[in-house]
Amino acid sequence: MDILCSPENASQAEETRYLCDAGDRWDGGPFVTFPQRAAILHMVPPSFRQYNLDVPYTELIHPSNLNARQSIYTTWLFIGLISEFLSSNRQEDPDRPPDNPDAEEVIASIYKHCVITKDSGERFLSGEPIKDLVLAIVALINKSTDVEARLNYLSSCLRVASGVLTSPATRGVDRSLKFAIAGLGELLSVIVRHGVALKDFGDVSLPLTGFNWKHDFLLHDSSVQQRMISAGWCKSDLSRADSLYQHLFTMHYLSLLHRHVPGRDHSNCTGTICAAAQIDNDTYKLSHATEGCTCEEFRVDIGKIKDVLGKTETYPVLVFDPNDETALLVKPFLEGDEYIALSHVSARSTHKVPV
Repeated sequence: MDILCSPENASQAEETRYLCDAGDRWDGGPFVTFPQRAAILHMVPPSFRQYNLDVPYTELIHPSNLNARQSIYTTWLFIGLISEFLSSNRQEDPDRPPDNPDAEEVIASIYKHCVITKDSGERFLSGEPIKDLVLAIVALINKSTDVEARLNYLSSCLRVASGVLTSPATRGVDRSLKFAIAGLGELLSVIVRHGVALKDFGDVSLPLTGFNWKHDFLLHDSSVQQRMISAGWCKSDLSRADSLYQHLFTMHYLSLLHRHVPGRDHSNCTGTICAAAQIDNDTYKLSHATEGCTCEEFRVDIGKIKDVLGKTETYPVLVFDPNDETALLVKPFLEGDEYIALSHVSARSTHKVPV
């Protein structure tokens, strides 16, 4: 999964094994019609097929051999998708550039740079070289006789890849392979949406590219979740991050960050409540910034705060007592008063911190 970004201090990126046999190789044909050529329509949900919608989708009832599925996904959704974006696939679409005369050499180069053979003989899949091809891909799109049609076709390829990748048929597939493909799909989606938007293509309507590439990345009790909890993450923070950040690149980067805070024990936390951040006022003791400090806690007259809130049309502000700089006074806000706003989090929220 080296196509995904990692923090500088992160350990080496998880390697993705190349799970194809020697004879499994991309055929250079149209990306979206590969299931027809490979006779795997039964593995593809009808909504993500180009033709032959009447072929039964039997993968849920009679799953294909896992090794065969992994080989197909590697060849089609990784190598084939890269080849498509490098304009090296034969096309039925008349609105795209002519077939690349160097297509075979380009596909051979994809295998050379994206399938790494180690001294041990083991082979691994790498998406790192694709990061250097962003401008080249945009330039190839620019050569299209109809840029908008080309963008829509590429978007349809991404839609098929995303749909197949998030279908139940991928259950059991090597996790690293699944998210290597997803990382490639998200990168190519960004190229279509943003890279092309920065290029002066005139009045072109950009296609839909908001596909869910991070699907199942942060599954409950998954290895990623357990790794993050071991790195100091609270379960409630995991839930918030998963709902807040919609991109795989972002979630992968976050999953490698360390969040250990001295004194914080998240062992009793849940997906909605951080027990470590809850404060029991009966037992909580303030600590000093420097050891040996004997300063006392600032105390505020809560009754006067309630009076200002209940009996005036303004709000309370705290000021230092001009006669005692260690004491705080409560007064109603008057126009022209300067102050610094303080806020607190409600006790009903996941974090209760007194002001």
